Amino acid sequence: MDRALRGEIPARFSGELFVRPAEIADDPAIAGVARDVLQRNGVAADRGRLRRILHGLHETLFTAWERCTTVADLAAALESLLALLAEHGRLEEYPPNLAVVERLLETARELAGSLIAGERFAPSELFRLLRERVEEEVVSFSGSPLAGVQVLGLFETRALDFDTVVMMDVNESVLPRLRVHEPLIPRDVMLALGLDRLEREEEIQRYQFTRLVAGGRDVHLVYRVGGDAERSRFIETLVWERERVCARDGGAAGVMHPIRWSFAFAPLPAARPIPKTEEIVGVLRSMRYSASAVDTYLNCPLRFHYQYVLRLREAQEPGEEPGSGDIGTFLHDLLRERYAPFVGKKLRIDAAFRRAFMRELDRRFDEQVEPRMRADAFMVHDIVRYRMERFLDAEERRLEDAPVRVAAVEKEYAGTLGVDGESVAFRARIDRVDLVDGTTPLILDYKSGSAAKAPRLPVEVPSADVRRVLKETMHSFQLPVYIHCHGALRGAIPDAALYSLREPEELSFLFEGIPQGERRKLVGGALEALRALIREVFDPAVPFAPDDGEPTYCGICPYQSLCR
Repeated sequence: MDRALRGEIPARFSGELFVRPAEIADDPAIAGVARDVLQRNGVAADRGRLRRILHGLHETLFTAWERCTTVADLAAALESLLALLAEHGRLEEYPPNLAVVERLLETARELAGSLIAGERFAPSELFRLLRERVEEEVVSFSGSPLAGVQVLGLFETRALDFDTVVMMDVNESVLPRLRVHEPLIPRDVMLALGLDRLEREEEIQRYQFTRLVAGGRDVHLVYRVGGDAERSRFIETLVWERERVCARDGGAAGVMHPIRWSFAFAPLPAARPIPKTEEIVGVLRSMRYSASAVDTYLNCPLRFHYQYVLRLREAQEPGEEPGSGDIGTFLHDLLRERYAPFVGKKLRIDAAFRRAFMRELDRRFDEQVEPRMRADAFMVHDIVRYRMERFLDAEERRLEDAPVRVAAVEKEYAGTLGVDGESVAFRARIDRVDLVDGTTPLILDYKSGSAAKAPRLPVEVPSADVRRVLKETMHSFQLPVYIHCHGALRGAIPDAALYSLREPEELSFLFEGIPQGERRKLVGGALEALRALIREVFDPAVPFAPDDGEPTYCGICPYQSLCR
């Protein structure tokens, strides 16, 4: 199901946010994949049987509950679910599961035999009744009553005495625990009938508390202080009685001083550096490095380890709304599709191109983005359209300055870099390469976010603490890696720029106004810095250490839970 919703399996409902159970059961792709998985595990099953199983599951888990109009219907749906779990589940492998099912079955039978079983209620009221009824149930731990520590609820101590008693959370709202509202009968009605259930319930809990305390030789009552926490009225009664006794015996009012304990909750320690084993160093030497991989190591070696060495990927939840990264991918795909016909031709941004561009944007958004979003999809759509209109305006102004011929769109380039006698492989997928005035190459890298950093040149190669120094001085190796993989070092050094899709008017060039001879020196210096960084990557004495110097970067890191 997860794979089908994400579009990995070509089901009829792929990419949809809302799906009917019948669509899932009747989709041949789902039944086919399930059959293949079962056959690989030695279980024979045909599509018809799998379809019937899915329909049965949907009936028990969804449809039967949707049809509930009376308490008897609710009890029948619950019993049907419990029967399914008992017949096909694995309840016997964990004894508490059996106890929970037994208690739920008792609840279902109580509801079915109640005086209101045939009364009709709104579905929301029925489900609230069941939820509140189940919340009252307690499944106790079974222990030996003759030895060891007994973990018991207050009412489980009836008729039992203990030498040592430790009672936790003796605070108001916990002890006594009183429910003001009943799911069926309003409190005002109960008071009008002379049924003050709250007073009676408090008396019962006070009796159990007093009896347990009186029967123990060593009693510890633990409660929280501070904020809205107040110690229980039962403790206040004990304190008042004890102080009265002290005042009577000593002639002066005695004051009790409870023992105070405080607990300091220190945050979990930061992630420890991960050492580089010989196997890991071998993997590092054989990798093909992208500009993103280099920048990831520059910002946080530990994230580089998780993302590029271990290749851990964040699981996408089915039905999860698209994030900023998904919108960026959507825009990159749109620009690739609309600019690909201009490869080898002169770029033209006219009214016909704009209309076709916006029609394609609307179509793709309706198919790929809107089904995964909630009511605010129209706002995202308007923002995307507005930014793309500004982008096309900026493109049109560029064409007024000089004619542009598109040389490549989303093309992958490869290159190598010599590091201490070794050839390190690099690859770069460049969003777009333009030929300005028909001859001068311009490498463009689209950026849909706001955190893009252009490299700062020239850069000096540090002699120590290479990564940290380069992070502060170089910022990013993306454009130098693109220039190197483009192969331009064999000829003229092209210019390059980060093209912000948020602020397309602010296109800043890496080498604007810098002559070719100086450009070659700047790129050569950047590659020397890259060699120094790669040496550190290969160095087994330098572990993959976390870098938490930028809270914003850590906040969007998908591996932040592994750093604690």
